[in-house]
Amino acid sequence: METNQNSINLKFDKIFSSLKRVARIVLAISSILLIISIISSLVYKGECFSIYSNAGFMIWPAIILSIYSIVYSLLIIVIFLVYKVYKRHLIWATIKSEILFLILTGLLLTIFYFVNSYMVKNYY
Repeated sequence: METNQNSINLKFDKIFSSLKRVARIVLAISSILLIISIISSLVYKGECFSIYSNAGFMIWPAIILSIYSIVYSLLIIVIFLVYKVYKRHLIWATIKSEILFLILTGLLLTIFYFVNSYMVKNYY
């Protein structure tokens, strides 16, 4: 009975570690795309508001991916917290990097919002 429980726990640990890895990769990709979007919106100035422009082709999928990655990461963090509390492990040390990536992506999304509002105010 004990070995069966240990194998189930190892499977759950592998699943959660792979979910955390996917969340980190998605947040890293969305952060890179947001940086590229901020730079391209500064370079192209007012052209980024059209989906069919050169900058809009990159910016709007990056924004949608960033929003979905933030929602996915929040969901993974909550599930991981519930699992770690259930197993009575320390929580903060294991989710520190996910929260830092989440804060970074949220900060870049906020910077993009302010750059975008600046462009709308000054070029339209």
